[in-house]
Amino acid sequence: MRTEMAPINAESFILAGGDSSRFGRSKALHPIEGVPMILRIYRLLKAAFPEVTVVSKSPESYAKLNLPTLIDSFSFQAPLAGVLSALSIATSEWLFIVACDYPNLTLDFIHHLWNVRAGLGVIPVSQNRTHPLAAFYHQQCRPLFQSAYENGDYTLTQVIDSDRFRQVSGFDSHTLWNVNHPDDLIHL
Repeated sequence: MRTEMAPINAESFILAGGDSSRFGRSKALHPIEGVPMILRIYRLLKAAFPEVTVVSKSPESYAKLNLPTLIDSFSFQAPLAGVLSALSIATSEWLFIVACDYPNLTLDFIHHLWNVRAGLGVIPVSQNRTHPLAAFYHQQCRPLFQSAYENGDYTLTQVIDSDRFRQVSGFDSHTLWNVNHPDDLIHL
């Protein structure tokens, strides 16, 4: 029997700012087992965090789901912009940032990352691939991300490629499977 896990003293943000061009329609609203992907992730995060907020350039897309949503205020559409928007409104020291297309995350995964957090953040690695959009970030990384954004370095994986971020491996590819194309749904 599973024991109850203590709430994590951090805020959580779901990034849903992309246009889902590779998917062909809104992947955030695509149902998995009858539940929109973004709502599935929201419910998981609510079991671990006191605050969960969606970051989106089009919050009206999620109005019918009644999810707390903030507008991604940065003009360039990139995950880095969504992370910066979350960092700019967060009041907690640590944030868990997750893209809306990681439907297989688990509470065990989230708690494991929380327990090994260090430096400016903890980034999971699976099959030699970093997953910066399912990671914890410390507020102190905001100036680094802001500088990268202002310099036009929008690739999040390049910004976190530093010993100031802890990379943690050993996660199975199923947990960190993210959905980019409709064909990716067979891996759920």
